[in-house]
Amino acid sequence: MAGRRFAWVWVATIATARVASGCGGDGSGSGGATAGGTAGAGAAGATAGGGGATGGTGAAGGTGATGGTGAVGGTGAAGGTGAAGGGGTGGAACVPVTESCNGADDDCDGAIDNGDPGGGAACPTGQLGVCAEGLTACVAGALTCVPTALATPETCNLLDDDCNGAVDDSIAAEPCDTGLAGVCAAGETECQSGILACVGLAGPSAEVCNLLDDDCNGAVDDAIASASCDTGLPGVCAAGTTSCLEGATACVQQVLPGPELCNGLDDSCDGNIDEGVVLTGVCGPAGPPGTCQPCKVCLNGTVQCGPQPPACPPGMPCICPPCGGIP
Repeated sequence: MAGRRFAWVWVATIATARVASGCGGDGSGSGGATAGGTAGAGAAGATAGGGGATGGTGAAGGTGATGGTGAVGGTGAAGGTGAAGGGGTGGAACVPVTESCNGADDDCDGAIDNGDPGGGAACPTGQLGVCAEGLTACVAGALTCVPTALATPETCNLLDDDCNGAVDDSIAAEPCDTGLAGVCAAGETECQSGILACVGLAGPSAEVCNLLDDDCNGAVDDAIASASCDTGLPGVCAAGTTSCLEGATACVQQVLPGPELCNGLDDSCDGNIDEGVVLTGVCGPAGPPGTCQPCKVCLNGTVQCGPQPPACPPGMPCICPPCGGIP
C-alpha cells in the first residue's frame, strides 16, 4: 500500500509541475504579442501606416524540480514602427474628356476652354446689315455669336455697311464732272443701284447772253436771236439791233451820223431834220424874159421847185439865186 501511495504522489507531482511550467510559458508569450502590437502602430496620416510585426512567442520554460515553479518565458521583441502613409490628394483624380465651352479644363491639359470649343459655326447676331451674320466663339465659358463684320461708314455697294437697317443711305454727294459741255458739265455723285453716278446739276436750255454755254453745244452765247432796239440817240442813230457783248445784251447802233439829206430824216443825228440842205440847179419851166428860174428847195423831206423869183428890175442885170438860175 505504501508503495502505491508513493507512485501516485510522484505522478501527481510531475503533472502539477508541468501544469505550472506550461502556464508560465503561455503567459510570457501572450505578453510579447501584446507589446508587439502596441509598438507597431503607424504614424497618423491621410492613409494609416502598416502595423508593426507581432512579437514572437516566448520559449517554454524548462521543467522544474518537483513542486517548483517553472521559469518564466522570455518577452518577445517589440515590433518595428510602421512607415507613415503617403499624403492624400485634394480630390478625385482628373479624368480627361473632350473640351467644351464651360469655363473648365475638361481635357486635363491645364488650359481652360482651349481650342475655342464649339466655335466657328455660322450664327445670327440679331443685328442689322453686314453685322447680322456671325460665327460662334467661346467667350468666358459661354458660346457667343460674334459678328463677322463690324459697322463702318456707308459706301455705295448695295449693303448696309453702318448696320442701321438702310442700304446705301447717308452717302454724301461729291462734286463731279459729267463729261458734257457747258452748264451740263457740273454734277454731283449719286448712288444708283450700288454704283456711284455723276448726275448733272443742270440740263441744256435755250442760249441766253450770260457768258455760259446754256445749250451745252460747246459754244458760249452763240445762236442768240437779235431784235430791233432803240439806242437812245436822235435821228437815224436811234435805230439799233440787240447783240450779246461780253455776256450782256447791248443795243448796237445800225446807222452812223452823216451829211444831212433832203429826206425828212435827221441824218446828222443832231436832232434837226433836213436842216442846212444845199441844193443846186434850177427847176421848172423858164420864166418870162427877164426873170430867173426857180431854185430847187427841200420841202417836207422832198426836193421841190421853189417859188418863182421876182422879176429883174428894168435896165438892171438880173441877179438870180445861187442855185444857178439862168435869166
